Parts: sequence; structure tokens; C-alpha cells
Amino acid sequence: MTLVEFRVENLKAPQPLTFGIPLARGKLLPKDLKNLSVTKEGKIFTTQARALCHWPDGSVVPEAEGDYQLFLRPQKAALQRDIPPCPQIFHLYLLDEKGKRHTPELVTTRVPETGPVRTCYLRVGEIHFSRRKRLEIFEYLHFYPTLSLFRLDLSLRNPHRARHPGGYWDLGDKGSLYLKELALNFLLPCKGKLFLKISPEDPLREVKEFCLYQESSGGQNWLSQNHVNRLGEVPLRFCGFKLQTEGETFYGKRAQPAVYFRGDNFCFSLAFPYFWQSFPKSLRFKGKNLEVSLFPKEFPDLHEIQGGEQKTHTVWFSLEGRDLGWVFSPAIVKFDPQYLTQTKTIFYFTSEGESHPLHQKIIDEVAYGPNSFLVKREIIDEYGWRHFGDVYADHENAFNQSKEPIVSHYNNQYDLLYSFLLQYLRRGESLWFKLAVELARHVYDIDIYHTQEDKPAYNQGLFWHTFHYVPAYRSTHRCYSKDAGVTGGGPSNEHLYSSGLLLYHLLTGDPLAREAVINFAEHVIEMDKPYPFLRLFDKTPSGLASQTRDPWYHGPGRGAGNAINCLLDGFLLTHKRRYLAKAEELIRRSIHPKDDIETRGLRNPEERWSYTVFLQVLGKYLLLKLEWQEFDFMFAYARASLLHYASWMAENEYVYLDRPDLLEYPTETWAAQEMRKAEVFNLAAYFSDSSTMRERFREKARYFYEESLRRLFSFPTWYYTRPVAIVLQSGFSYPWFEKEKPFSGQLAEYDFGKPQKFVPQKLKILRMIPFLKKIRY
Repeated sequence: MTLVEFRVENLKAPQPLTFGIPLARGKLLPKDLKNLSVTKEGKIFTTQARALCHWPDGSVVPEAEGDYQLFLRPQKAALQRDIPPCPQIFHLYLLDEKGKRHTPELVTTRVPETGPVRTCYLRVGEIHFSRRKRLEIFEYLHFYPTLSLFRLDLSLRNPHRARHPGGYWDLGDKGSLYLKELALNFLLPCKGKLFLKISPEDPLREVKEFCLYQESSGGQNWLSQNHVNRLGEVPLRFCGFKLQTEGETFYGKRAQPAVYFRGDNFCFSLAFPYFWQSFPKSLRFKGKNLEVSLFPKEFPDLHEIQGGEQKTHTVWFSLEGRDLGWVFSPAIVKFDPQYLTQTKTIFYFTSEGESHPLHQKIIDEVAYGPNSFLVKREIIDEYGWRHFGDVYADHENAFNQSKEPIVSHYNNQYDLLYSFLLQYLRRGESLWFKLAVELARHVYDIDIYHTQEDKPAYNQGLFWHTFHYVPAYRSTHRCYSKDAGVTGGGPSNEHLYSSGLLLYHLLTGDPLAREAVINFAEHVIEMDKPYPFLRLFDKTPSGLASQTRDPWYHGPGRGAGNAINCLLDGFLLTHKRRYLAKAEELIRRSIHPKDDIETRGLRNPEERWSYTVFLQVLGKYLLLKLEWQEFDFMFAYARASLLHYASWMAENEYVYLDRPDLLEYPTETWAAQEMRKAEVFNLAAYFSDSSTMRERFREKARYFYEESLRRLFSFPTWYYTRPVAIVLQSGFSYPWFEKEKPFSGQLAEYDFGKPQKFVPQKLKILRMIPFLKKIRY
């Protein structure tokens, strides 16, 4: 029985393919995973599969892996084999800031997965600088026996907190660790000839010894202020790379190197993707030692790993000396969008084209136009190991009077990663997948605060984008810089985006993305727990998971909305009921079917515009409950709340730009935000049981959808990153609602009671103090 057909594109050489396969409910049960195989034109290929996610009925969405695949169908189960021991192919060493050499101390080794196509080993180690300072090393070594290939995904993590004195998150923080070098050493066992390719298009050149060092991006703006260090200086000395061989020095722009060794009884090859993009990098060979320097000693400064910061590098190598040029442009698997629509694995997904030509114009422009995401990278040279993959926040130039562009980072606001992946699935264009892969790696490495040593509101959270309308200075991805004189910052519930990482994991099997999604759900639970030092007086939740802008506001807003969304994604991935229970607790805390909406202050867009974010997430919760066929009290509660607020919106909402006097900065972003109202109205129409109200909601949805696009294109700067991100995120669902039949289930009658005002722990304790009893909250 054929389960799914798919295409493989850009397959230029034999290579392993790892990808998620969306399957409709009931198509595949866990017991069938070992019986899967892949065929093309009658030829059966080696395949290995595991479940990444389950439908409510227990059927699975698998990750399949093989050499080349076009059809998936049940086949005879593969024989179990013994797990080979983890090979010791390389040695890792580190030079600290004083030049002292360290090697990792092994903590654990385990085998997360094994099968006929791939065996994955995970080695966890630590490098101790002192009793109180250490680096964590995570080595995922993937062995593909049919191709004699290895892939190393090596993550370096500073698990300590940043100190962020005064609310500043600059480089040079006391929580940072400094390296002179981190390198992999490969000892070649015999004499032979070594060949180097600087890029896949270059011919092989024989070298006896060499050093290939990429110091900067090689781009036109390689000396950008984006690359300032802790001293506020840009230490880069030259553009691109330098190759030194026997008596010769050669300079170039952007290296994508591969090395090939040919000995009498041994062959070896190695390739390093993202070599120039994640500069500085170095490759060296002398004697029998081949070294891959992830943080090279040739760099004219120390390498600073900030508190809670992580960086993952990938290196491919073959013990048969195979051609590895394909790693710089690997094959890509594509599914028919019509098939994806039928599986119903992605909320709102439809294969049909966008209903409005202006929406299509945005998609085409940001992919291939003069204001595309790739073009924007070059403006501030969004490269280097800390920045590569991030998106330039060019909208922060709205009030820039300087000739130089503001250096500003977007840090996945409004979940651009999710939008990139949706466009890849809908359009089948590899560019979108490329953008998604690079952004995903940046987000789970750099944008997440990988520590448990700070306060719960920060630990494992996602850092904000750069502060509005000022340069990042030395704050890099941490939002607030002392150089800008703007204090505050740190992760919060208002900047949490997990859906892109969840979809990325389901499409690639990347374990680091899975870890991030689960950590976000745990982060929401932990931040909402009572403050430990106040529990003697009160055990009320802190409220940090549900507040938006103000500690006393716990109504509909993006703070509670984003927190709930993370919990829903955690539940979708793990089916752990504690995540769903916490999401429902926050829903009840934030909204009620009988709310006095006028007291929420929703008429003030500067303060409360994000209530529509919450309602969008509330719609996602209802769709999830519908998928699980759970038409219980909470389903009825959420549905009634959504319809209550949508009815108020139908009477009172307007296009925000019609009242510019209420807006601090009436920019193109406000035009894009109208798209959220369209999605809320569409959700209300979908869940309404009144044909009259359903038609009214649909009319409002059409109006705000079309008006959002029309107003956006009235600005010459419509292509700025922030408005585009909003439109990609919220405009995606519109065609689905046009073709999908509305919900028609019968619900029991419930008494929802009266709204109860939530008071967070700190404010409740403040009210206990007599002279503060009149405090507003």
C-alpha cells in the first residue's frame, strides 16, 4: 500500500536524506514503523523511521531516512543489528583566554537512535575553566554505514547566567567565557596526498600543508558595526579569507572548503558547511594533523561566549574519501501541497493560491525581489557565528537620520521561522527551506537563554529583538545596551515563539528544535510559579506567564497568548496533559465569556493592540480541542469567549491608521496588524452557530484583510521586515477559511459563572501593606 509520494530535488550525489513525512490520521500505527521501505521504479531503498509526533488516536507522523526515496509503503521489517561502539575519529581541544589547553571531560554517552541507515551517538562533556566556570559540549555523531559517512553536530554552551547589571545585556558581561580557540583534530594514520577545494566549483589542488582562514564574510559591508566586540571595536582586518600554503599566500572572498586525503590504505574527506557564513573559521593541515577550528586562534581577538549562549557547528566526513561537495547544497524533499492539505497535519494549511494579488506580491518580493531577506542580509552583513541566520530588522530605520543603516536584529519576532516553513510547503521552493534551516539554527542556539541559574522569568526564555529605533550596539541579540542608554530587557512571555521550531523538528527530526519546544513549555510553567521568597505570605502564581505590558493586566494580550501557544505546542509534541492543563488555566485567567470588555481598555491601541494575538491563539486552542474531539467545558468556555469578543469587535473595531492621533508612530506596521483582526473574525465565523453572525464576521474578515494589504502598500516602506512578518503569519489562514465548512457540533449548556479578577502574587502582597492599599492593579 502506497502511503505517500514525494519528490527529491537537487540530488547531485549519493547522500542520506532525513525528513519528516506528514500522514493523515489513522494512516500509520507505531507498530508499523519498522515495516516501512521506500521504492522508486520498483527498486527498494534502505529506510529507517521513528515517530516524531502522534495523532490523538495514536497514529504517527514519522521521520524517514534513506539514500534516495520517492514512494513510501509497508515492507518486510529489517533485521535488528548490534549497535557498533561510538568511533573516536577526532579529538576536541580548547585554548582558554590565557592559552591554556583543555580537553572535555566525558559526562555521558548514549545512543538516541540506531537502525539500518543511521546510528546516532550523543556524547556530553564539560570543559572546566575553574570550579565555578565551565562549558558544556554536546556531540551528536551520526553514522551512515551504507555510505560510510559521518556527520558531527557539535554544540558549545555556556550554561551560566549573564549578570546583566542594570538591565543591560552587552558583550563583556561578567557571565561570559572567553576562548582563544576551539578545534577538532584529525590524526591521519599514514602518509598520502592531500587535496583542497576552496569551493565546490574549484578544481582540486594538491597541498602539502596549508591554513585556510576565513576572517570576515567577504561581503561588501564586511566591516559593519554589526561585528563590534565587548570593547565597542570591530576587530576584523581584511575582507574574506586567506589561504597560506608552502611559500604562497592567496586571498579570496567566501570559502566553502572540502579536504580529500588519499593514502595507500586509507582515504578521508571532510567538508564544512557554513564556513564563511559563520566566520571566523579555519582549516589547517601540517604533518599528519588536520584541524578544523570552530573558533580559530588566528582571529585577532578572544571569542566571547555569553552567559546562556550556545553555538552548533556541523562537519561532514567520510572514511572512504567520498566527494562531499553536495553538503553545501544538499538535496531537498518536497511533497505535493494538495496532499498536505488532505492530511490536515497543519492548521489552516491549504494548497490553493492566495486570494489577493497583493499578498502574493509580498511573498514574491521577500523571496526574490530587491528587498528580499537574502538581500537584506548584506546591508548590515548579517553574518558571523553569532548572527548568521537571523533576519535584519530594517524597520528600525524608520526615523534614522544617519546615512549608515541601524544595526538591528529581529530574533524571530512573530515567528518568521514558521512562515518560512509554510511557504516552503505551499510553494515547494527550496529558498524558503534554506531560510528556515538557517533561522532555526540561529534561534535555538543564540536567541534562547540556555541557563537555569537566572530567575525563572528568564531561564530558557527567548530574547527580545533589538530595542526599537536604536542600534544594537554591543547588545548583539540581547535587546538592551548601555550604549543606547535604554535599560530593561531579558526574556519574557511577550516574546515567545515555538510553532516554527515545532514544525522544523517535525520536518527535519532536529533534536535541538524538539528540546527548545519542550523547554519553552516548561519555561512558561516555571515563570508562573509563586516567587519562592514570598511563599510565606502568599502562594498565588507570579502572573509572569499572563501579564502584558503591565504587571496588573492579565486580560487578553500577547503575553498570555504567546505563553498559551508554547504550552499548546508542548502538548502537540509530547501529549503531556500538564501542558494543556496549564494552557487552560491561563485561558480562564485571561478571558471570560461575560467579560465587561469596555473595562479592558481595548480602545487604546498603543496599550492593548495585542489582544487580537490572544484571540488568534484561542482559536488555535479550539482547533486543537476539535482535533481531539474534546467538546467539554473548556471548549465551550473558549468558544463563547471568542464569540463574545468578536461581537464587540464587529461593533467597535476600525482601521487603526484612521486614528493616527492615538498612535505614537503611525507606521506601516499598524497596517499589517489589521490582518490579525481578519483572522479573528474568520475564527469567529467558523465557530459561530448563527448564520447571521457568521456572515457578518466573514464580511468583517474580508474588509480587514483587504484593507490591511491596501493600507500597507500605501507606504513606500511596505517591504520592511516587521510588517512582512505579520502579514506572512496572519494572512496565511485566509484561504483556508474561504473553503472550509464551519464547525457544526452540538455543545452542552454550561454555567460559566462570573469573571474573577486575577491578582498576581507581588501585587497581592503589596495590598497587605496598609499604606499601599490604594495601589492600582
